[in-house]
Amino acid sequence: MEKRVQIAGFAGLVFVVAAAAAAAVTWAGPGADASASAIRDHLADARTALVVGAVLTLAATVSFLIWGIVARGLAGDGPSADAILSGTIVGSIALLAGNLVVTALVWNEEALALADDGLLLVVWSLRSLLATPVAIAAVLVGSGLSGASLRHLIFPGHVGRVGLVAVAVGALGLLSPLAIGTTILPVVAQGVLLLLVALASIAMVRDDVGDTAAMARLRRRRQD
Repeated sequence: MEKRVQIAGFAGLVFVVAAAAAAAVTWAGPGADASASAIRDHLADARTALVVGAVLTLAATVSFLIWGIVARGLAGDGPSADAILSGTIVGSIALLAGNLVVTALVWNEEALALADDGLLLVVWSLRSLLATPVAIAAVLVGSGLSGASLRHLIFPGHVGRVGLVAVAVGALGLLSPLAIGTTILPVVAQGVLLLLVALASIAMVRDDVGDTAAMARLRRRRQD
């Protein structure tokens, strides 16, 4: 196995841990429809947690991009490879933007004090809405890995099956803010995306990916 594949696998695991930690650190807070005063009080009280979350998100973003570029190469040329890379880019932008727009306000205490209520409401709404692009990433990465796994056998079969779950949950997550009026499903889609990347990354670290692994799986299928 090429060393870069194993390194990318470890990068994928770093992404999962850092993204989950960032979500845990910044999870608490008012809802998307909170008042400007509630948002201002929360940002002032949670300044340290939000800055830590931004640093973790930056680490997660870089790691996710490294993972996605190498995973795309493993999938070869075609729709599966393009979906993996596209999902990685969309997810990285959404994760980074969702935290940095808030961190920009709390980084300087004077900026938060001078920000008007309208700006606070817009920034907080944007942070909440950026869960939806992560659901798009779940659909794209899920479809790409499921194709690379179930059709081309590049990844183990369980990666492909979880990929199909990511596609389904991500699609529901895209519809839920409009049709159901909740952001729960987009958050669930983020969780499934993390699980999917973790499984694919473990396979990359264990050298259970690529053409050689695909040939071994094909031989086992024929024997069965």
